[in-house]
Amino acid sequence: MPLPGFSHMDKSAVYDMLVKRVCAEYDRMHSAAKDTADRAMEGEGRMKSRYDTKRIEGSYLADSLSKRTGELLVEIQRAHEFKERASQVSEDVRVGSLVSLQEGDTVRHFFILPFLGGEDIEAEGQTITVLTPSAPLAQALLGRRTEDEPMFREHRYRIRAIE
Repeated sequence: MPLPGFSHMDKSAVYDMLVKRVCAEYDRMHSAAKDTADRAMEGEGRMKSRYDTKRIEGSYLADSLSKRTGELLVEIQRAHEFKERASQVSEDVRVGSLVSLQEGDTVRHFFILPFLGGEDIEAEGQTITVLTPSAPLAQALLGRRTEDEPMFREHRYRIRAIE
């Protein structure tokens, strides 16, 4: 069943798009980490004097990129493990729910997942934001049902759809 504001986008398709995007980011980070480590060890990164810190700085950058690559790999593994649970539909908002909220004339979409918090994904001209269960807005939504009107930071929202 399509979400409000979407002609044919459903939760499974949004989830797959999100995982695909994170996999692409992992590939870019992995490649950048490898290239940076290689440069730090040879060629441009080699020290020309005792005051030249390019090699050390390059190795710090390579380490940071490798760490981020590892974090993304964990997120991808968690996403694959969570896929079946995320495909379940519930009448109330739970971890794994895709929620459409309305405030006035504005409808916003949120995917509540235990990973990838803060990520945005564009689908059919609409933005879907990932919230972790610990996010304050997610806390205000968990356990609510369609047409409930939760308050969050002095704003009243109406839950239009839960998938």
